Amino acid sequence: MTTSTLPLYLPTFCQQLFGSTAKSPAALFWSFVHSLWPWGWPLVLIGLTLWVVYEILTRGSGVHYDSANGFSPTFNRVVGSGVYLLFQAITYFFLRTIFGDGVYCTPLPYIIHSVIFGLTWLSLYAVGFWVY
Repeated sequence: MTTSTLPLYLPTFCQQLFGSTAKSPAALFWSFVHSLWPWGWPLVLIGLTLWVVYEILTRGSGVHYDSANGFSPTFNRVVGSGVYLLFQAITYFFLRTIFGDGVYCTPLPYIIHSVIFGLTWLSLYAVGFWVY
């Protein structure tokens, strides 16, 4: 019985994996939307727009359960996730531009992402969206 001694070079594999992804934050976002909803990405934009308008019009009116800032808790989570996604995309763009495709094969981005988590809260708190 023979066994394979083919070494697995993790950094090389990792760089090949990340080398085939989209090259800009906008391309990443739209490739994600298109892969989930290839037939209806315009409906996603329309739905998000209508939801934002509804939340602004019903802010603090008692139509739905209001958080301390007057918006629904689900809307607060979506805004927080969206800001976090924006900061992540900006970070990804800069790290990839400076260090190349293999940057996510190193521990550097994961340290930065923990800082981005706090920056998301701080940014939303500073503009008054999160009042906690």
